[in-house]
Amino acid sequence: MGLLSASAVINLTNVAAMSEYGLGSVVLYILPALVFLLPAAFIAAELGSTWSGGVFTWVHEALGEKWAFCAVWQQWAQNIIFYPLLLSFAAGNLAYFVSPTLARNGPFNGIFVLAGFGLCAAVALHGVGHASRFSVWSVVLGIVIPTVLLTVLAVAYLLGGHASATPLEASHFLPPWSGIGGLVLVVGNFLAYSGVEVSAVHVREMKDARRGYPKAMVLMALLATLIFVFSTLGVAVAVQSKQLDLSAGLIQAFETYLDVYGLKRVASVFALLFLLATLGTVLTWMLGPNHSLLLVGRKGLLPPLFQRTNRHGTPTALLATQTVLVTLLALAFFVAKDVNQVYWRSTP
Repeated sequence: MGLLSASAVINLTNVAAMSEYGLGSVVLYILPALVFLLPAAFIAAELGSTWSGGVFTWVHEALGEKWAFCAVWQQWAQNIIFYPLLLSFAAGNLAYFVSPTLARNGPFNGIFVLAGFGLCAAVALHGVGHASRFSVWSVVLGIVIPTVLLTVLAVAYLLGGHASATPLEASHFLPPWSGIGGLVLVVGNFLAYSGVEVSAVHVREMKDARRGYPKAMVLMALLATLIFVFSTLGVAVAVQSKQLDLSAGLIQAFETYLDVYGLKRVASVFALLFLLATLGTVLTWMLGPNHSLLLVGRKGLLPPLFQRTNRHGTPTALLATQTVLVTLLALAFFVAKDVNQVYWRSTP
């Protein structure tokens, strides 16, 4: 459960951008972790170990079914935009090895979004058990192991006498303050830890949720913070900010480190692992909100159509609706002159 929750929280899309702050990024991660992630994790642990059913049940107990419907609906609907953005980022990461210009190619991004979401939907149709295992392994193989290797390579790189691309003096731990812009950066970084509660709908499947779920939340919080900090520093040490590609910064870092040993081409393996991690994140967000909205339907707040499930318990009508909406959004990549236009018009 801890790893499943981590797959919802951890995605590495902002690591390259944060690496521009070098050691200062540590504060920008730890501050939101202390004042947002840990409190949210503890609250989710308390509510999840007391009332099963996730966000819908919690809000229903406190404010009634109408507000519970509103909360779950917003959680479900916001992902419609999140999926294409996350998958297109993975497309840019993978395209880095073929041609950097391909990352800005609309049809390539559109096809990648459709294929990636379709694959996740196919896995989700086989039930929570199969999908959860996929998400857990995607965290281990696509995030945890690459982050550990990146950290080891960074330490070996520095011990080998190579210069760091970012200052490592203690005075640089405090990020440069740029007025209201710096405040916006800190607040924006809170979003890096969003999704703490999304796996709570699966608490009822745990053998001993009262004891196990709080431990899972602590594991998730520690894992998320450590991975964000060390992956960001790994990029900062290896890549100069002027040469940084925001969509492929992690791959650039691996290329820099592995080139020391003549293994630069091996970096392409990590692009595939990051793709696996992205698919795991999409699948976790696909599971939680859809099953939460299914609970809403079974309370009589949705038409009977959206209460349908297959023999594995997957809410097929809700998943099909989400697939149609994501497909319509993916079409924007085919008609836009520039992929960046899709980003700017899709993000808040």
